[in-house]
Amino acid sequence: MALLTKGTAFVFGTGTVTGAQVQSSSITEDFGIRVEVKDADGNLAGEGLGAPQATGDISLLISSAYSIPSPGDAITYDGQAFWIVGVEESASNDGYVEVSLKVEYIASIAS
Repeated sequence: MALLTKGTAFVFGTGTVTGAQVQSSSITEDFGIRVEVKDADGNLAGEGLGAPQATGDISLLISSAYSIPSPGDAITYDGQAFWIVGVEESASNDGYVEVSLKVEYIASIAS
């Protein structure tokens, strides 16, 4: 696999996921940066949110004719592109492989 630069971190793989059927998903969206602004009395006067990110798990059913995705590959789910950061697979004798992917999207290092 080729080395792929993602922000200041490094991941392996450059492929994409095709030919898979989503069985289940769980995606959490939040902000990587939360800043509270307080007034002179220490009361909360405002809050700043930045660096939106989404992380979660997606379970796929893939025909054995397709290759299993690898960490570093990209997957688009529900209109959002994610990086695959972890892969767990389970094969059966009916010609299908169930794959659980740990995925993340962090806007500040999306490219």
